Amino acid sequence: MRATTRSQTPSACGCSTAPSARGASARRPAPSTSSGCGPAPPGACVELMSALADTSILIDYLRGLRPARELLRTAFERGEVVSASSLTRIELSIGMRPAERRRTDALVAAIRWLPVDHTIAEEADSLARRYGSSHSGIDVVDYCVAACARVHGLDLWTLNVRHFPMFAELEAPW
Repeated sequence: MRATTRSQTPSACGCSTAPSARGASARRPAPSTSSGCGPAPPGACVELMSALADTSILIDYLRGLRPARELLRTAFERGEVVSASSLTRIELSIGMRPAERRRTDALVAAIRWLPVDHTIAEEADSLARRYGSSHSGIDVVDYCVAACARVHGLDLWTLNVRHFPMFAELEAPW
């Protein structure tokens, strides 16, 4: 089973969260110019949104691990849009090995980067207040990643399942 879970709440940004026939994607409106996501005119929904990838998935992809490469390759071949939080982009840059520069740049270009805006920050704060005392190992980036997945109605792909107790059905993909 893929490391995915679907948020049970509708997207606050106006994105459709209804699963497609494959069950792993959601139709997504064309982005607005302000936040990268928002309501679009009727008929503007042109991309398939697959999931929000956590840093662990992207690092394994960059390191050449077969399960991560297959997961992302399959999503890209299907024309799905793989997203990640802008904080994940920072984590990739900080942890990147010099030999990984070209592959990292190519991956960065292929990912849809979602900003941590006021709505995401509020949701992250709410999650931290709810889970912080019972799950001390969750850092602010993980709360923001979880909030980003929830607000945008995306499946979450991660290997760090214990950092995301807010998704009861979450399982590691390998």
